[in-house]
Amino acid sequence: MTGSPAWILSLENVSVQFGGLKALDSVTFQIAPGAVTGVIGPNGAGKTTLFNVLSGIYAPTEGRILLRDAKGVERPLEGLGIRLGLPEVTRLGVARTFQNLRVFPELTVREHLRVAKLGGSLDGAAAAMDSDLDWAVSLFGLAESMDVQAKALPYGHQKKLEILRAFATGARVLLLDEPAAGLNPAETHELTRAIAELSSRKGISIVVIEHDMKLVMKLCSSICVLDFGRKIAQGTPVEIQKHPDVLRAYLGDLA
Repeated sequence: MTGSPAWILSLENVSVQFGGLKALDSVTFQIAPGAVTGVIGPNGAGKTTLFNVLSGIYAPTEGRILLRDAKGVERPLEGLGIRLGLPEVTRLGVARTFQNLRVFPELTVREHLRVAKLGGSLDGAAAAMDSDLDWAVSLFGLAESMDVQAKALPYGHQKKLEILRAFATGARVLLLDEPAAGLNPAETHELTRAIAELSSRKGISIVVIEHDMKLVMKLCSSICVLDFGRKIAQGTPVEIQKHPDVLRAYLGDLA
């Protein structure tokens, strides 16, 4: 086998059902290595359910989720977090942020990153930082805040800290749930630039749920659109902006 693999994370006919409600309905798509992929859709479309399945919080009712590791070995992820715990999913290479902040108020930026890098422990943390992480901290503008407690950081810096903490785990796939929510336009522009550079410079695959369409269209090379739990389209930003089903279900409401 030569060249780069076509995908690093693959969903095959994934469905999630809660009683009589199908939150995801036979969703199939693939995440390319080192690319930024957007997931958009109206409220209730199944976006957060999709992230919960990918990160192991939910097990799919049907379908398969495969992660291709650094050696090209395909590993099933479906239900892994439920069976073995969420840290196992992270250890295999998938880390996420949440729509609502989940920082530890009393820990400093440095301590957050050390805990993430060491798999949940501060033991031996003195040797935990490395050049990649130092570079990412500078990229996201937190180099001067390393010894500041999370509760003392501005809201926008706390959002950046969550992304850096996910990166610090060593994951090859980052799932970012509305990273720009609550940010002003200047902060959103800065965050967009940083996420793009993190992906391109470090070869990280990033999947973004976001309602800010300017961010999505600028940042993402591929976009998956969900509506009522079903994938109604996937393509480049140009293709998605012209897709009749997407215009009818979602983008038309934003015009």
